[in-house]
Amino acid sequence: MNNILEKKLSIIEWLLKIKDATIINKIELLQKTNVDHWDELTKSQKQEIEEAFTELESGKGISHREVMAKFKG
Repeated sequence: MNNILEKKLSIIEWLLKIKDATIINKIELLQKTNVDHWDELTKSQKQEIEEAFTELESGKGISHREVMAKFKG
């Protein structure tokens, strides 16, 4: 059995034994926050982001790292 599958099975077994609703609620919240926000964007928002990446790759604009360095220091 591969390592990731063993880990998943171990977690499932552990979850089945939990009786505390508070812990279950926290795990459920964790599950809900593990969302790919890209899927929640509109087509227009996705296009704008893709255009920004294209501009950065072609040498236009300023990267996030450069902007943050400028403001931090």
